[in-house]
Amino acid sequence: MSASATATELYRQINDVQLHLTAAQNGLIAVRARLAALDILDNPKQPERHRTGWRFVRGTHSGSYIRDPEGTDRLPAGHQQ
Repeated sequence: MSASATATELYRQINDVQLHLTAAQNGLIAVRARLAALDILDNPKQPERHRTGWRFVRGTHSGSYIRDPEGTDRLPAGHQQ
């Protein structure tokens, strides 16, 4: 086998190794993304709700706002406090 044939074969082997490493890295990135997504699903961060002093009470056809010290609902535009 000539030196150029050996160099060509070595070059192909290096390219194969690089392709396998790239595939492995992409797989690892995908696994990390999946684990991060599962962590978010398992431990969702609930937005902090601030007390507004109002609570929306639903009826059968409508609803109304009532004063409630623990209420976290926001009054819609046009309602007076």
